[in-house]
Amino acid sequence: MDISKRNECNIFANMKDKDAAYKEIRLTWIDLILDTDMARHFSVVKELDAKLKKAADNGTVYCCSDQSHQTFTLSVLLHCCDLGNPTKSWDTYQTWTSRVMEEFHSQAEVEVEAGRPPSMPRNDANFNLGKFQQGFLRFIRPFFVSVTIIDGVNLTELISNLDKNLVTWKEKETKQAEVEAGKEVGTK
Repeated sequence: MDISKRNECNIFANMKDKDAAYKEIRLTWIDLILDTDMARHFSVVKELDAKLKKAADNGTVYCCSDQSHQTFTLSVLLHCCDLGNPTKSWDTYQTWTSRVMEEFHSQAEVEVEAGRPPSMPRNDANFNLGKFQQGFLRFIRPFFVSVTIIDGVNLTELISNLDKNLVTWKEKETKQAEVEAGKEVGTK
């Protein structure tokens, strides 16, 4: 059952034209959710950058409280939430990374078993979590930087955490390389 149809959750109960309002809000929710799909990432980023540039060219700012911007801004912020795991503190980020990678690896195995090429990384000898995460952090960082340009949105703490997590991955990679170099020297 649709949660919004339960009496205790019916946000539409006091609306005059319930059917029209429900349809409009439902379509908005669907669009917001679909915009979290990574297949739409580049189009969302492109649209955001165009809106930010247009505002700057007009000598104004793109403001999240402007009614004409609200739905798109919600879409962008929901996408940030969906990508936001690497913007958490290291310990929280690592907990969620383990869960997400388990899901990715499972999906890859199902795809391989079905005779399809994996769309996600497999958990095999060739997989390097640190490099994978560093690439992802570098990939999403510009998006978070663009979002923080929106007037009324401040993601500086999230970007700071993202940067710290990237540094931590680099440090781990350096330490691992030193350990492996030490093993090679010890075996000669």
